[in-house]
Amino acid sequence: MLVHGRCHCGNISFSLTWEPDPAEIPARACTSAEFHTCARCGIVPVVTSRIDGRLYAVVSVNAFEDVDQSLLRRAPASFDGEGTESRLARRKRNWIADVKYVEI
Repeated sequence: MLVHGRCHCGNISFSLTWEPDPAEIPARACTSAEFHTCARCGIVPVVTSRIDGRLYAVVSVNAFEDVDQSLLRRAPASFDGEGTESRLARRKRNWIADVKYVEI
């Protein structure tokens, strides 16, 4: 599944190839990383974190375009009290690895 997303004004956009096609898409809230905030509309469509020399990312499901909302499995998440090592291990396990920036 190819997923496109963007901030409200389109200044920041992303493309994500999700393989295999998801039966559902987990959606969580997270903190403590680099939030890419659009200077025009203030939306955060992408968050990145550099771990062990690799760039990892997570995208906001609220920025998805043309994705069936029934695929989203929203669940509250609290990472209060999580230590740095466990936080970075979780990101390595769950975030998108080897992200590349492309300017258009």
